[in-house]
Amino acid sequence: MAGWLGFFSGDSSAAALKTIENRLVGGTASQKNLVETHKILMAALRSDDAETASRAVDVLKTAYGTSLFGEEENILLKQAFSCALEKQYFSIAGYILEAYRHLFRAPKSCVVQKRIVQDISLLAVLAMRRNCNALASTAISILTYLSLRAEDELAGELVDALRVIGMETIRQKDGGLLLELSRSMAQVNLFIGERSQQAWLRLLENWLAAMNDNPFATMGEGFLPALTAAETGLADVGWADWMQTWGTLLRQQILRPRWKGSECLWTAFFQSMERMPAQQAGIALSHVMAGMLILLQQEGFPAVMTWYLPLFTQGGLWLLEEERFSNWESGH
Repeated sequence: MAGWLGFFSGDSSAAALKTIENRLVGGTASQKNLVETHKILMAALRSDDAETASRAVDVLKTAYGTSLFGEEENILLKQAFSCALEKQYFSIAGYILEAYRHLFRAPKSCVVQKRIVQDISLLAVLAMRRNCNALASTAISILTYLSLRAEDELAGELVDALRVIGMETIRQKDGGLLLELSRSMAQVNLFIGERSQQAWLRLLENWLAAMNDNPFATMGEGFLPALTAAETGLADVGWADWMQTWGTLLRQQILRPRWKGSECLWTAFFQSMERMPAQQAGIALSHVMAGMLILLQQEGFPAVMTWYLPLFTQGGLWLLEEERFSNWESGH
């Protein structure tokens, strides 16, 4: 092996990667080959050799596909990602993120897989703070892919990773990325169920709070589909907690009569009311009416009407709908 290493150190990076790749295909590759690949990757990034860096990542993917990985593999990948980000090689950084998809399947340890999932979300946040939200989109795609195929014990970790990205997305007010996250949420809920829904509802709670001081148009586009996805199939216990949250949030917003997002917030709330059990709707409405009463005392009747009219109008529509349904039943 020492002789081979001597040959390797004197060979070009491209030839060295080819040698390692052949060993991987032949089933004779070792941990030392993996270490050398990481060294080539880092050297290529530091010397602005994008082609060799991409090729090195390809070799790493092949290695992970054969279940060859080191104990500190995720740490080495994080270092490479950070270097690519620093050099503004965003395409290579995305390529390194994609390597995590392959790495996830290599170890059989749930503990190791959890660390990999956590790393993906942390790297996404790091990229977003470097104004490269496209990499966060890649991370969302990878985490969604993994969540649809992972073991049950990893479900919570995967949802939390997506939630971490969602919180940073909210902080940055990126409506497009929130919409993408909503689509992922819909897919994940189908496979993970109640545990996923509770995490998403917490995210929606933060989302609503973040809209307090922002034009709703930039934040609200993804909210309604996200709300639908999170509430679909929600159990009665989940509805009780969620309606308590809804009622508290609405009460807070009612006491901010000049907030421009009230119309769309009502639309979201009415959508929730159509899906929730009747007794849970009553809980939320009691909070709403309490908020209106406080607002009436503080600001007077005109301020209350901003919130009362949508509720009054929607209530009338529901009443007409119920009457039409009753007439249809009596006629049959």
